[in-house]
Amino acid sequence: MGKQRGTGRAVRMAMVFSAAFAAAGLANTKEQADPATEEFRLPGMTIVGSEERIGELTGSGQRIALDGLSRQSYGDVNRVLRQAPGVYLREEEGYGLFPNISIRGIDPSRSSKTTLMEDGVLTAPAPYSAPSAYYSPNAARMSGLEVLKGSSQIRFGPHITGGAVNYLSTPIPASRKGYLRTLYGSENEWRAHLYYGDTLRLDNGGRFGYLVEGFYRRTDGFKKLDRAPDAKGSGTGFELMEPMLKLMWEPNTAVYQRFEARVGYTDLDADETHLGLTEEDFARDPYRRYAASRFDNFSSEQFRSYVRHFVAFSDATDLETTFYYNRFDRNWYRLSDVQNAGMAPNFGAPVETSRGMAATLARGGAGTWPCCAARSRAS
Repeated sequence: MGKQRGTGRAVRMAMVFSAAFAAAGLANTKEQADPATEEFRLPGMTIVGSEERIGELTGSGQRIALDGLSRQSYGDVNRVLRQAPGVYLREEEGYGLFPNISIRGIDPSRSSKTTLMEDGVLTAPAPYSAPSAYYSPNAARMSGLEVLKGSSQIRFGPHITGGAVNYLSTPIPASRKGYLRTLYGSENEWRAHLYYGDTLRLDNGGRFGYLVEGFYRRTDGFKKLDRAPDAKGSGTGFELMEPMLKLMWEPNTAVYQRFEARVGYTDLDADETHLGLTEEDFARDPYRRYAASRFDNFSSEQFRSYVRHFVAFSDATDLETTFYYNRFDRNWYRLSDVQNAGMAPNFGAPVETSRGMAATLARGGAGTWPCCAARSRAS
């Protein structure tokens, strides 16, 4: 999977961690902030707020902290969101890479009718025109999720019929903190999540904080691909890499101000397909995958960044300004359809005959249908 892109991944990870270690070097020359100081999250980064504020919402909401869920090693957002009432989920590939989220009965397809955000910023590649473009934040690297249902989510995005889901990334710690978690499981799955951050007290009385984070996950996949002469190296798994760097500065001014910047990157290489199984084959082996999908591959890159300023003029008046830039590129090479390949199709053939032709080709064999062939396309 994507062996030719391995060097590029390593270079990008090295750049991010180099910047982090440079910030860590600054930590040795500045006084650390008081460890007892609470982690401060910008008000605009949350849509529900604290548990105490949920009762004040005009709609209904729920905040899901992932600290407890990490014991179960949940990396699939479908499992996490099952805790929220009124949220319905439709599984697709089994790992939560392409979630289908429905809130209060809306169409779940690609979560296109649900507003998805990360730290209060719209995360869909084209949230107003094409929100179903196969990207969703990775729940395994988050510190929590917020679900908002009803009229109160109208100010958060374009798709407000059902509700909004806000992913909360790892916050900058109030004092020096490091974290490392790895696991290895069935299907050769390997996961690694690490971050390091600190908040420093500056000489002029202000504060500076930083966080560097890396997440990696790969697996061979749990589906079994039919054997084919040219299927060597084909699989049903995926590889995911996500580095992130977050910086914060609170100047010493008469009114409270906070500047925050974040840059993150996602690289996904997945041997996924749209092709399913016939009812008969599913009854025999639900984990089977036809040989015709052996070349199917989904690759995507997402770059996300924002710069945010928050100022509190008083207890009742504040102003937040966010500039953000997201870029998403994808390529899905997959089985498209069954086409005529040298002979005229028999338009008078029964439906059962046409289905038999398609099923035989999908399984990777020509059978008794030399007139047709499977065709793939990229999108």
